[in-house]
Amino acid sequence: MALVLRFVDKKGFLKEHFFGVVHVVDTSVKSKTLKDAIVSLLSHYDLDIQNIHGQGYDGVSNMRGEFNELLTLISKECLYLTTFTT
Repeated sequence: MALVLRFVDKKGFLKEHFFGVVHVVDTSVKSKTLKDAIVSLLSHYDLDIQNIHGQGYDGVSNMRGEFNELLTLISKECLYLTTFTT
């Protein structure tokens, strides 16, 4: 799984940064594994998942749906969240 963050820096400029690729061993256990991988990578850079204001996904089945899915798991922790899928 690749993680790219788009953010506004302290000077007000829009930045996009590739943070890394995380090997997720078992994606069949739903999105909890993916969420844990995202939280781990963000915490490595001292970033908090609660500061996420938008998410974008490529349409993979693990990224969509109603139950135990990545969007739902992250949405529970983020107050101001917008989601984009392709």
